[in-house]
Amino acid sequence: MRLGFHGHACFELQAEGWPTVVIDPYRPDGLGGRFSLPPIEASPDIVAITHFHEDHAWIPAAWKDVPVVDASTSLHGVQFTTEMVYHDKAKGTRMGLTVSMVINYAGYKIVHLGDMGSPPTGDVATTLMNADILLLPV
Repeated sequence: MRLGFHGHACFELQAEGWPTVVIDPYRPDGLGGRFSLPPIEASPDIVAITHFHEDHAWIPAAWKDVPVVDASTSLHGVQFTTEMVYHDKAKGTRMGLTVSMVINYAGYKIVHLGDMGSPPTGDVATTLMNADILLLPV
């Protein structure tokens, strides 16, 4: 398996015989021009999104027909499990909600925390535990 990091919270998963998955694609000139990241050079089969802010959910025109996953589902042999979490330390009252995502891919349990703003508890923490690969957006 190959794991690529494009910047911010955007990762790419590739493995022989598996679909290419891009997680949380950003808008290169997003956030009023505060982003100075290059365009994402990828050809995904699936785009996974933790929440619909432009720094996590930008779909370039070339990807308009690529399926988007933002909730628990199975697609092309990849299992996605989402857990709703707060985007901020104020129980979502400032930034809203986001999801952390467990992706079962090529025999690995991959956890992308999304823009989690406070530590997970209870069932959410249990779901996110024991990851083979933990993706921490920066």
